[in-house]
Amino acid sequence: MSVHPRLRRLFAADGACFDVAIDHGFFNEASFLAGIEDIGAAVTTIVDAAPDAIQLTVGQAHHLQDRPGAHKPALVLRTDVANVYGKTLPNPVFSQLIADPVEQAVRLDAACVVVNLFLIPKQATLYHQCLANIAALKSLGVEWILSVSAVGSLREDYAPLHLVIPDQLVDRTKCRPNSFFADGMVAHVSFADPFCSATSDLLEAAIRDLGDIPYHRGGVYVCIEGPQFSTKAESRLYRQWGCDIIGMTALPEAKLAREAEICYATIACVTDYDVWHASEEAVSLELVVANLTRNVANAQRILRAVAARLPADRADATCDCSSALANALITDPSYITADLRKKYALLLGKYL
Repeated sequence: MSVHPRLRRLFAADGACFDVAIDHGFFNEASFLAGIEDIGAAVTTIVDAAPDAIQLTVGQAHHLQDRPGAHKPALVLRTDVANVYGKTLPNPVFSQLIADPVEQAVRLDAACVVVNLFLIPKQATLYHQCLANIAALKSLGVEWILSVSAVGSLREDYAPLHLVIPDQLVDRTKCRPNSFFADGMVAHVSFADPFCSATSDLLEAAIRDLGDIPYHRGGVYVCIEGPQFSTKAESRLYRQWGCDIIGMTALPEAKLAREAEICYATIACVTDYDVWHASEEAVSLELVVANLTRNVANAQRILRAVAARLPADRADATCDCSSALANALITDPSYITADLRKKYALLLGKYL
């Protein structure tokens, strides 16, 4: 089944897509946590504003899809359900993947699905569900993950509104589970090159062909725990280490994707100079969001171009991501019980 008819519903003629998500409260902002009293009325208001797409959950999708006529926003189906609603944020929060998400998306005639790999600092439940989401993508046969990150710049020439295709990571996170393997199962995958080079090549080719987006190929991405931004001392230290950009995403996703043998690459959108920059004001959420919004249209154009370039058979790819676990398992096979074999069949079935 070709994805192009669905993509044409999702993207405007100029290649941009304005997708409005009206049902989440992950950022703990008062306006989100107040909840949505009348989802039907909310959908009507958004439809009247004529975006390209509206992001809804399975239970809410009918408010859009039951509307008559073909000229309406496309449905972007959320593949998780969450408890991040109400006047106070629950503790713990969760975001649980729904059953058979792709089948439900086809049934609801969605243009695409969105999978949350989003993490909230100090919410261990969500970190574990990030593992579940990567595993779910693996079970669906997903072979590529293209992510988009907001980052600060640690270099003068990586200016705000530039894009970066990083090739290295420095992990400064503290409490994020970052491996599928436990219960006596030990695997050491190669992570010397944390981003898939073949997928990064596709990203660069798409950007180069578009011709009007300033970008940089290569860079060291230091991923910090957050949610606070860095101190000036930390920012200067990361520059001394040779880091080029700084953000709070990409980990543990990159590590989990490698263990799942999924190609992973990212478009890092520079929103500001980090606080090392003497001429800059302290990093603010307002600045980050304003510049990120300006980068969104370019990121969408790139993702659309890359989707058309992905090979039908990953065997033609020049990377080793699809066999990352081939020689990684350290556990003696004689100690692997039937229960463990069943538990890890998704990841290790072809090797055990």
